[in-house]
Amino acid sequence: MLGGSSSINGLLYVRGQTQDYDRWAQLGNRGWAWDDVEPYFRKSVDHAEPGALHGRGGALAVSAAPDRHPSATHLSQRVSSLAFRAAMI
Repeated sequence: MLGGSSSINGLLYVRGQTQDYDRWAQLGNRGWAWDDVEPYFRKSVDHAEPGALHGRGGALAVSAAPDRHPSATHLSQRVSSLAFRAAMI
């Protein structure tokens, strides 16, 4: 790539792995299991396409990337073919 870091900058909203939250709860951190924290994630976002996992009316505006580059589609297909689980949430 030719150019500065502005060519690759992006902003991602990632909640983390559900298993990590559940593990923290198992270690004695009550209230940190995924089922405990997920409602707060939903309340905190204003998702362009609300649903079971995405809320509406929160302070954080969240949406899917407007354009999906063909290379990203190819990479996702290759990863899936290697038996890795890929999810777009």
